[in-house]
Amino acid sequence: MNKKALVVILVSVGIIILAAMPRLIELISGNYVFGFDQGKHWLAAKSIVIDHKFPLIGDEVGGRGGFFQGPGWYYLLAIPFFFFQGDPYGAVVLMFGIGVGIIILFLSLFYTLLSKKEVLAVAFMLSLAPILISNSRFAWPPFVIPFLTVVLLRNVYLVCEKKYRYILGVFFTIGLMAHFEIATAGSLFISTVIIFGTFLMKEKIPIRYLLFGLVCFLIPLFPLIIFDIRHDFLNSRGVLETLTGSKRYVGSTIEYLKILSNHRMIFSDEFYRAFQVTYIPKIYLVGFMAAGSIAMIMDRKIPLVKKRFIGFLCLLPAVLFFVFIFYKDDLWPWWISELTVIYTVLGGIITSYAWKQGLIMKCIVVSILGLMILSYGQKTHQSFQNELSDYGGVHKIKGKKDALDVIFKDAQGEKFGLLVFTPPIYTYAYDYLIWWYGQSQYGYIPPSEKKGIFYLLIEPDTGEPWRHKGWIETVIKDGTIEKTWQLPSGFIIEKRTIKSSN
Repeated sequence: MNKKALVVILVSVGIIILAAMPRLIELISGNYVFGFDQGKHWLAAKSIVIDHKFPLIGDEVGGRGGFFQGPGWYYLLAIPFFFFQGDPYGAVVLMFGIGVGIIILFLSLFYTLLSKKEVLAVAFMLSLAPILISNSRFAWPPFVIPFLTVVLLRNVYLVCEKKYRYILGVFFTIGLMAHFEIATAGSLFISTVIIFGTFLMKEKIPIRYLLFGLVCFLIPLFPLIIFDIRHDFLNSRGVLETLTGSKRYVGSTIEYLKILSNHRMIFSDEFYRAFQVTYIPKIYLVGFMAAGSIAMIMDRKIPLVKKRFIGFLCLLPAVLFFVFIFYKDDLWPWWISELTVIYTVLGGIITSYAWKQGLIMKCIVVSILGLMILSYGQKTHQSFQNELSDYGGVHKIKGKKDALDVIFKDAQGEKFGLLVFTPPIYTYAYDYLIWWYGQSQYGYIPPSEKKGIFYLLIEPDTGEPWRHKGWIETVIKDGTIEKTWQLPSGFIIEKRTIKSSN
């Protein structure tokens, strides 16, 4: 192994360690958020692994008519469910693996496509990206999108090399994203078609590749298509109603301008959250990225392939914003989470280019990277200091487990029922934990019924702390209160008994 290769390997390992540090908190503490969505998803994974039921659809999402994501997240979550025997900690390991895996994947896929300095610079940017760090610490389907975006960009780069068969990989990857966020897949598909149709069609791409690309986009959607056929095209109608109207938009110019302002804010925030900008004026970052992109495209020394790739990276956010102009409602940040990777890849390539442009640019690059590391270091230190020991109240797993421990230990092996109140109404998180924790720790899964001894586990609504009283007075009503606990987490527990009529 030559000296240069050894340096690249050592720097790569250093970058991976840099990426791992802030993503380790939940992995070390074992105390992670486990709420409504996580409970629902783990129940779906249980249904696959334990009950052998294989869904065609995933989460129901918004829109006027309502429609569904693909079921891919459920199947992905079934893997840690199997290996961790139902322990939700497996999702923490999964997300940590995906978060660090983005950097490893980029280093692997682009090692021979970009220069070594460019690959390392991009990997460095990815490891520091604040939004990717936070995504790695929370189990949620849209946070898989950045990982898939790395695969997407590799295929795009190969298309820029006129290897047009990789168009199939581009659209297959976009279709796969529908299993994690369908709004991302739909908007990215339209944007990519527009860019390929204008920017790359000058190269006279054979039409068959685009047609086959459409087929490849539909292949991952096959479960949704089957579901649609079986259910009177429920998904298709929901998507159509969402695209053609909005509950919010009523036709006034002022209202539409407010919607566009929301779109602009979401896109702007997504750009700045891709970089450590605590000590870097935002206007400087915008200027550095814009000037660097223009300089590289105008530079005759830059290969045409790289210019095409940079052009794609620059065009995609603009075209995506244009596509969303026709969506007359507020956007959500996770609909455009692929842009984080777009910006960091572009930023890394520009940084590597700037390094070659003389002493002054070297000083600017060192200053930018130094300020980013300073911001990263401070935020990482604060996260370990403040969050490693954060109990989390009713929201994290420790508070929920402690509440269940109080109930099971008080019951002292007797059979009992357990009913739960939670502000979201649906008790997915508790249903799952009662099944898994009750079975694994105490060998008993209490039924949700009011017979003999039963307990009420109450998660108070912080906005309306009296809400659970209405639940007790209307739904529960029965039973004599034997004991009440007010836990440090905020949970309220009541022990009740109903004496047998016999």
